[in-house]
Amino acid sequence: MTEFVRQLLLMPEIRRRIGAAPFDPEFRRGLLRSHLESTFLRRRGYPGNLADVAGYKARYCDFATFLFLFRSIFIEGEYFFSGAGPRPFILDCGSNIGMSLLYFKARFPDAEIAAFEPDAAAFACLRENVEMNGLGGVSLHDKAVSGRPGPVDFWRGADRPGGLGNTICANPLKKKVRAEAVALSSYIDRKVDFLKLDVEGAEFQVIEDLARSGRLRLVERMLIECHLGMPGTDGTLSGLLGALETAGFACRFGGVLERPFRAAGFQAFHIYAGNKERTGA
Repeated sequence: MTEFVRQLLLMPEIRRRIGAAPFDPEFRRGLLRSHLESTFLRRRGYPGNLADVAGYKARYCDFATFLFLFRSIFIEGEYFFSGAGPRPFILDCGSNIGMSLLYFKARFPDAEIAAFEPDAAAFACLRENVEMNGLGGVSLHDKAVSGRPGPVDFWRGADRPGGLGNTICANPLKKKVRAEAVALSSYIDRKVDFLKLDVEGAEFQVIEDLARSGRLRLVERMLIECHLGMPGTDGTLSGLLGALETAGFACRFGGVLERPFRAAGFQAFHIYAGNKERTGA
């Protein structure tokens, strides 16, 4: 079955999901229009790598990456959270081209967001998308988040600028360049309403640093994309979950386990965590 046919068969479900999305009716209609256009009319990409997202303009590096981000963020609601009020403070770690920022600003126009992205190609699109759409209250940092500050090796796909999967964890299948890293704990001096942590294996050391510094308890809600068994990672799942539980978080898990089951290999899945005392998680 081709991807085109598969998307045709999924249309009733797509309509249902968009209809339930936490936006006003006009924005939902725009999302459906953008989905139809990106899936059926522009299957080979938009001219000039500039797409429409329900009225927002989105510059991208790679069409397949843009389409994946659009579907997972706007249609599947990967970064949905509630209960934070109209002006949440959001840390967006691993912003890529900024599709997550468009989502957050569509939901919370007055949100304050700090966005981190070390890949040069993705960061160029990120900056343009923030400026082109007039997104206020956003600070951009062309840096990786880590457990400690300083220069790091950054491994990125040589054939797909701005693609997903770029990491500070050593991967000999990728091209090595230099980047600057920051300790995320140094950016937390008040309540964080939502932490998005999609940093391709560095999540273990980031959570360890937040726990060690005491900053983890300032986070209300978070979504962590956990990369279990990824080459070059420094940390354990038990250590990560232990730090969250000690800091008072309730955790839920989402992901797809490949069949048939294999004990070895790499798996990415989501950890949704909320501070039990302050969010009722």
